[in-house]
Amino acid sequence: MSTVKTLTVPVIGMTCANCVAAVERNAKKVTTVTDAAVNFASERLTVNYDPAISKPQEVLTDVIARVERAGYSVPTESVELPLLEMTCANCANTIQRRLNKVEGVISAEVNYATERAAVQFVPGATSYSELVAAVRQAGYDVVESASTGETQDAEAAAREAEVRHQWTRLIVGVIFALPLFLLSMARDFNLVGAWRMNPGSTGSFWCWPHRCNFMSAGITMWVPTKACAMAAPTWMCWWRWGRLWPTSIASLC
Repeated sequence: MSTVKTLTVPVIGMTCANCVAAVERNAKKVTTVTDAAVNFASERLTVNYDPAISKPQEVLTDVIARVERAGYSVPTESVELPLLEMTCANCANTIQRRLNKVEGVISAEVNYATERAAVQFVPGATSYSELVAAVRQAGYDVVESASTGETQDAEAAAREAEVRHQWTRLIVGVIFALPLFLLSMARDFNLVGAWRMNPGSTGSFWCWPHRCNFMSAGITMWVPTKACAMAAPTWMCWWRWGRLWPTSIASLC
């Protein structure tokens, strides 16, 4: 047996008991609504529906359409959420799906290019804080501020902080990757001197089964897991560059 859920929305335009009856009658015409009740004092409509049959967003859209057809209106609000920490289109789709699952949201669209989410919702059914909480539960963040002007300043500061964070990760990755590259390729670039071929001075560290295997062997044996993750982009650049070497040089590997 499925659980019945409730959805409450504000209704504008009711002036008497006949208005209440008209709103309730039209709300009950929604196929997935099992019951509807209007509180005239608070001017709110509460409907019960089966979530196994229809999604909250679909129920909300149908209820608003029925109420407006009866001659009344449900107030809606549109807001733009400046988003942080998105790295690809999948991130935008994840946030969009999460926002559309929030009860009270009519529509939500995330633009990855501008890093903003345009959300239309019913103020009485959900709130700005719930939208922000939904984004953060998805693993991302929202720039919050008290006013529009402050929001722009806070957004600029937050984006600058994000750029600094990315630069820090890049620098740390290079610091880990460059010494490892020199240690792995010192003999190939003739950087270790004449003693490089001395069996007594070249231990197992320099005796690679295959010189081109430093990506799979050297890193995994000598670098901690975290260092590998941070230095992976730099190693990949060297690996792609190495594939473009002439055949005569590649044959020496």
